[in-house]
Amino acid sequence: MNIKKKILAVLAAVVSCGVIFTGCADGIESGTVIDKEYKPEHTYTTYIRTSNGIMVPCSTHHDAQYKIKLSGEENGETVTGWIYVSESVYESYNIGDYYP
Repeated sequence: MNIKKKILAVLAAVVSCGVIFTGCADGIESGTVIDKEYKPEHTYTTYIRTSNGIMVPCSTHHDAQYKIKLSGEENGETVTGWIYVSESVYESYNIGDYYP
């Protein structure tokens, strides 16, 4: 395979992946709240072995996450999707409310 064909193959693969991942994105911005999800902040620790055999702790912290699931209409079709919101927005909407 010559270099031009390799470049075209890689370019085609990159474009295909971009199209696939763009299609997977939740694009909903308004609709009826059909579900809510809260994940509290948490920290977890893993241990990494160094080249001399010493185990070193590595902690990762995750802030609290607030999500609401919306259902709405787009181009005449019902669509659903999750959106991340602030704690105050999360607390101010109940299932069945219209967002925003």
